Amino acid sequence: KNDWLFYKTEMDGHPIWDYMGINHFTEAELATMAVNLTQMRDYFENERGIDFYLIALPNKEMIYEENMPDTIARVNEVSRADQVAEYIWNNTDLTYIYPKQQLLDAKQNHQIYYQTDTHWNQIGAFIGMQEILKEAYGTYADVDSVSFRIDSQSFAGDLATIGGVADKYAKDTVYVFEKESA
Repeated sequence: KNDWLFYKTEMDGHPIWDYMGINHFTEAELATMAVNLTQMRDYFENERGIDFYLIALPNKEMIYEENMPDTIARVNEVSRADQVAEYIWNNTDLTYIYPKQQLLDAKQNHQIYYQTDTHWNQIGAFIGMQEILKEAYGTYADVDSVSFRIDSQSFAGDLATIGGVADKYAKDTVYVFEKESA
């Protein structure tokens, strides 16, 4: 829809099912994840002296829902990433960063994922990185306080390439962070 491409596969976590809300984790699976992540954190912090931070990124379809095909019905608006974040926040003392709301807010003024790719662009990456820096160091820069230059306006992302339509969908803008603006 609107020339946005999304990842549909059955071999990599069923992202469309996740968008639809029909493949949630069980309570037991969430509990196992929490135990494993807590043990991992304890090992790194206690045995290695390394601070342990977790970050989970929402899939593009969760941020750009308005561009999903109308034929894909959403049964439940809670994604698996939403489930994990809520479970970790409510049941552990792990530092778990999930910048979904920050990305939703930023998309009002900036494109933060590529239209033809599964990944966020450098603007989205900047926003995610600021959430990590805020948690780890207490510092934060607003995306509107820095600059990005346009490097290309004819990028065809991984989805266009995988789908064999890179020539038709070579229309994404590539932004490059201007580090001098920081």
